Order: sequence, then structure tokens, then C-alpha cells
Amino acid sequence: VCGSAFPESCGLDKSSIYTCSGVETMPSDPINCTLGCELSSPDNRCMVDRSADIKDLTSVIDTIIGTMNNNLRANNLTLVAFPPLVSLLNEVEANLTRAKDPTEL
Repeated sequence: VCGSAFPESCGLDKSSIYTCSGVETMPSDPINCTLGCELSSPDNRCMVDRSADIKDLTSVIDTIIGTMNNNLRANNLTLVAFPPLVSLLNEVEANLTRAKDPTEL
């Protein structure tokens, strides 16, 4: 069970996995956080849902790409002023798009 499944008052690390009595179940009384639960291997970590962050980042990247393309069409300013950034935008956008699908990570 991920630490994030427990109440805040438990003070457990949200990204750590805890082994609880029963198979993949919450302890019978989650208020007694440590009763029947122990930290599994420190190497085992929960996946953190970052889909909202990725969506925000993707929209920012889309905005940056749009702005740079508009500048490029208007006066070649983007290509002249930021050539390294222009060359990386497609790669960054592709990585963020892949990150939307956790099966690809």
C-alpha cells in the first residue's frame, strides 16, 4: 500500500510502499498507522501521478512553440536569438507526450 493512501496524520512517506497485514489491503484501523504495517524495501517506491503536471507542462510547451513559430514567421527572430532552444523543442515536446502514457516510461 502506498503511503499516500494513509491519512496525513500518520506522517508516512507518501511515495514509500508499506506491507500491511492482509494482501495489498489497508490495515483494519488506518488511524493506528503502524499497527500491522511495515515499510517494504526502500527500493520499492509508489508511482506518483504526475498527469496534471505533465498536462500543464505540455500546454506551456505548446504555447512556447506557438510563440516561437509566430516570431520565426514574422521576422526570423526566434531562429536567430534562440537556435539551441528551437532545436530542442521538438524533443522536449516528444518526451512530455510520451510521459503522458505511463506504460511508455
